[in-house]
Amino acid sequence: MADLVVGKDVNDIVLGNIPVTNLEQADDLIILSTSPTGLQRKLDALARWCATNFLILNVIKSVIMIFGTKPRGLPDFTHYEPHSRLYSTGTYVGIRFQGRYGAIFRKHYDDKASKAQRVGRVICGLESLVGYFQPRDAINLYMALVDPHLTHGCEITLDTNATALGLLEKVQIAFLRRLLGLGQRSILSVLYTETGILPIRYRRILLALGYLKYVVGCDDHQLVKVAIRECTQLTAANQPNWLMSLREVLGKLPFQMQIPLFHVLPSADEIDALISSKLYLLRGRVDPATGLPAACKFRDYLNIRNAQHRKAVTKVLTSNHWYAIESLRYARTPVPPEMRRCRLCRQKIETPEHAMFECDGIPELVTRRRSFVEKLMLHCTEATTRQISDIHDSARLLTTLISLPDSMNVTAEYLWDVNSLFDEHPIYVPT
Repeated sequence: MADLVVGKDVNDIVLGNIPVTNLEQADDLIILSTSPTGLQRKLDALARWCATNFLILNVIKSVIMIFGTKPRGLPDFTHYEPHSRLYSTGTYVGIRFQGRYGAIFRKHYDDKASKAQRVGRVICGLESLVGYFQPRDAINLYMALVDPHLTHGCEITLDTNATALGLLEKVQIAFLRRLLGLGQRSILSVLYTETGILPIRYRRILLALGYLKYVVGCDDHQLVKVAIRECTQLTAANQPNWLMSLREVLGKLPFQMQIPLFHVLPSADEIDALISSKLYLLRGRVDPATGLPAACKFRDYLNIRNAQHRKAVTKVLTSNHWYAIESLRYARTPVPPEMRRCRLCRQKIETPEHAMFECDGIPELVTRRRSFVEKLMLHCTEATTRQISDIHDSARLLTTLISLPDSMNVTAEYLWDVNSLFDEHPIYVPT
């Protein structure tokens, strides 16, 4: 394809002062024109080049598309065959387009969401053959097999359509909930703070900004740099273009930030500042084990080997459990928090920490707690023992025990044991 010359035409698309006659990616070819007659002249030129080089284009795989409104009196295009029909959609270098103005990439979102969902279900289905995946292994599979579909083409297909973006978000949320063992009512933010995975909306924006930084660093003669300069001119004229779409996407973020006008190309430092502002939500949370900020990271408790124990911990930490403090929130008749009493002792509000460390409603629970303390003393170091002995708040004690490596597994086993015991008794609903 190196010697392919379709030839300049008066109806060529012009970027800057460079006419764009055709584009190639390996053996995939696009020819562009702004008029039906111009396109036919290019088809004829392409046919002559193929004849000279003893080549035949695959007509079956060839697509003719019109972007925007279909003009009246459209002629029949001749390309090896008397009549080459028009298509409403087409795929080039993996991106699926449709000709309708304002929704060019919608079919691409549909395709990628469907493929990502199928791959995610296959990964989850493997657990019936190999057993439960450890969360870190499942995340590695997600990043290798699902994430590429969710982010495919995000550098150019900016998320201006909330419905289309929602298709991708739905796939990511479903996979992460399955990974953590959480239900449909789980809080969305914990899916990301506990796994270290970015919400797909932010990940796609960051990749798009990274692409803009790459484009800004390109040489002035490169076509992509010429195109982005055209975008700045269109932005200054308030005409739709890629940079205007980027501004729209940034403006929809749920926090205040300084968005450039993009009337001129931003510098690499300015783009880095934009990227940094996206990440401010990932700051400020402190890991109790280290005292270091860690708002969004893979949590150590997800390394608990026993899947049932691990999921019990995850459900409690993310408030996706079925103790009264949460389950009565969804009762037909609302129950005030102060009335959500423990099903065993009926004295205090039923929370996970109350069940584990305070309730003495039945002797069996007290016996299991005593056994837990004995195991804890055997597994914990002297430093850990001193640390937990100074804690007198049950909720803080629970989070600390789960965050420390030498107490984590013992606590998870005890929590699962307490959950099983409470499940044997009906929840107390005040009348």
